[in-house]
Amino acid sequence: YMITALEELYYIIYAWIENYCAMICDYLTALKNPYLLLSEYSRLWNKFALITIELNQVFQPYAELFSKLYEDKCSHLPNFPEFSMWRLAIKIWMDEIQNAFGYYLNESFRYILKKTRGEEKLIEYNLKNTKSSTDKDLPEEDSGFKDQYDLNKQKLKRILKGYYGAMDDLSHNEFSIFYWDCDNEAKTEPKVSLDSLIVQDSQNYYE
Repeated sequence: YMITALEELYYIIYAWIENYCAMICDYLTALKNPYLLLSEYSRLWNKFALITIELNQVFQPYAELFSKLYEDKCSHLPNFPEFSMWRLAIKIWMDEIQNAFGYYLNESFRYILKKTRGEEKLIEYNLKNTKSSTDKDLPEEDSGFKDQYDLNKQKLKRILKGYYGAMDDLSHNEFSIFYWDCDNEAKTEPKVSLDSLIVQDSQNYYE
């Protein structure tokens, strides 16, 4: 009876998280702007992570009982990391959202990264063609241009940083975290794909 009850609770929780992720998918699908897509993904991921942390705490006794029964019934199979609501929720997020939007998210990241670096070259060109490179000596229109550039650059970097942080969150678990400082072992998806994209784009930029 206890096993049946645990299974029923498991499927209820699984279905709830899956439906929640499906709603996020529908929302993200409608976003065609790369800036909006990336920023909204990061915002929704942070919200989902907070909800999952709460679920993990609430259902901790259930998770411990589930792991104990698994160990008793399947002692011949590995049981690390143990079952947790956090691991379940992340698996569903990866299956339903990250795997569906990963390519488009990374391409949006690449686009914004190039946009940021392109504006850096533009402002450098404008500054080199003035009498002085200090804000004090710049003509009013050039100073305003630089101020707007600085503001836009900060916004773009926040978008990039937010998405990179989300990929970092999704790329580690109780096992891989032990190899944080080991270059070979720490390369896990989806962060490894994003890191490769950044390296490739950086090489093209500085060539």
